[in-house]
Amino acid sequence: MRQAMRVQNPTHPSAMLIAAIALLGPPGGNAVADDLLGMYVGGSVGQSHVRSDQVLFFRPDGTPLTSAVSVANSATGWKLLVGLRPISWVGAELAYVDFGNPTASQGPPPGFGLAYNARLRANAATAFGILYAPIPTPRFDMYAKAGLARLHTTVNGDAAFGCWPPLLCPIGPGTVHRDQTSARFAYGAGMQVRVSAMGIRLEYERISASEGDPDLLSVGVTWSF
Repeated sequence: MRQAMRVQNPTHPSAMLIAAIALLGPPGGNAVADDLLGMYVGGSVGQSHVRSDQVLFFRPDGTPLTSAVSVANSATGWKLLVGLRPISWVGAELAYVDFGNPTASQGPPPGFGLAYNARLRANAATAFGILYAPIPTPRFDMYAKAGLARLHTTVNGDAAFGCWPPLLCPIGPGTVHRDQTSARFAYGAGMQVRVSAMGIRLEYERISASEGDPDLLSVGVTWSF
C-alpha cells in the first residue's frame, strides 16, 4: 500500500518538471517572437566599394582627352536607419547610406598612355521592403531586401595623356567634374542576432546603377522599441 502511494505522489520531481515545461512552453513561443516586432533604429559601419564607369576627362577646349575609363576604390562606409517589422516575416526600412570618399589613381604608364587622380563620392537615401526567412529560432534572423535608392555620385579629378619617359612627345592635360543624381534599384541580404531589444547584424547591400554600382558590407546595431 505504501509503495502504491509513493508512485501516485503528485509531488514527484519528474512530474513537477513536466508540469513546469508545459506551463512555460517552448523557448520559441509566441511571447518571445512578439517581443521582436515593432519599430527600430540603428546604424552600421563597414567597407564600401565605390565605382564610376564611363568617366571622360576633357581637355581645356572641351574635347575628350581619351576614351571613357572606369575608376573604383574601397573606402569606409556607414549608414543610419529606421525600420518597422509589423509581422514576423516581413518589414520595411528607410536609411541614409554614405559609401565614403575614396581616391582612385593610375600612375604614368611606361612609354605612352593615361595617368589620372580621381576623387569619388557616393551616398544614397534608400527605401527597402524586407522578407525574413521562416527560421524556427526566434532570436536569429536571415533576410533579403529590395527597394529603391536615390543615388548621388560625384567624380572630380585630373589627368594627363601622352608620352612618358623614355619617350618624348607632348602631354595633354584633362579634368573631370561629374555630378549625378538618379533613382536606382537596390538590393541586399543579411543576418542578425537579437538580444532583448538590441540586434547585431551583418549585412551586404548594393545599388544597381549604369554609372557604377556602389556597395557596402557592414556590421551594425539596432534598437527596438
